[in-house]
Amino acid sequence: MTPNRNPHHICTWLPAAACEGCRLDKRLKCRFDRADLLHFFGMFVGFALPAIIGVIRGGYGWYLLGWAAFCLLFFELWEIRILCSHCPYYAEEGRVLHTASPTTVP
Repeated sequence: MTPNRNPHHICTWLPAAACEGCRLDKRLKCRFDRADLLHFFGMFVGFALPAIIGVIRGGYGWYLLGWAAFCLLFFELWEIRILCSHCPYYAEEGRVLHTASPTTVP
């Protein structure tokens, strides 16, 4: 028996046609969109790149290693348990988080 990959019946796993008529359509980002990803990277790089250059030119380049280690620990261990466990793409029950494409959901 295959376990239900969508036990909470989250609409993200449904076909895009199911979004028509949804009152939250265009107000809630419930599906992946490359334009949103590019917008995020553009905003991040616009602030991060000058900051990194300034840290290196200021002689504190070694501090970037600590920052990178903190980011790795935060985003790979802590943040996953706080934010990703509430994401529709991680809608499975249990302690381990998995992703799956919407086409694998029964």
